[in-house]
Amino acid sequence: MLTLWNINSWKAIRPDTTSFSIVIEGLLRTSKLDSALNIFQHMKQIGCAPNIMIYKNLIDGLCNSNRLEESYELFKEMKLSRFEPTRFTYNSIFGCLCRREDVVAALDLVKEMRVYGYEPYTKHSTLLVKGYANMGEQ
Repeated sequence: MLTLWNINSWKAIRPDTTSFSIVIEGLLRTSKLDSALNIFQHMKQIGCAPNIMIYKNLIDGLCNSNRLEESYELFKEMKLSRFEPTRFTYNSIFGCLCRREDVVAALDLVKEMRVYGYEPYTKHSTLLVKGYANMGEQ
């Protein structure tokens, strides 16, 4: 897939957001997160604007790889690009925070979710209660 992509990037046909989105999603599905991030950077370098799906998928990939700092940076970039976070994006970051037992940041994220009109799921409350209980045991 990347060989074909590299060949096409030299031709007169210029890839668009949809083609970048398809390539990035394919790379993420095959656990090639760093390649997907490289394509994302290339996309921006040639002046092609990412869409909400690209941000969502990359943030989820970073969170699933426990790369929280990078996911937060991309999350901030997404919001600066005037894309509203989705419930899915919040859930990805929330899950990563809970795996790291960062209860304070997870609670702050739930507060931010509410600003955007998303009420937490029962699992959010359950994980926060467990996190606070674990903090008391330490």
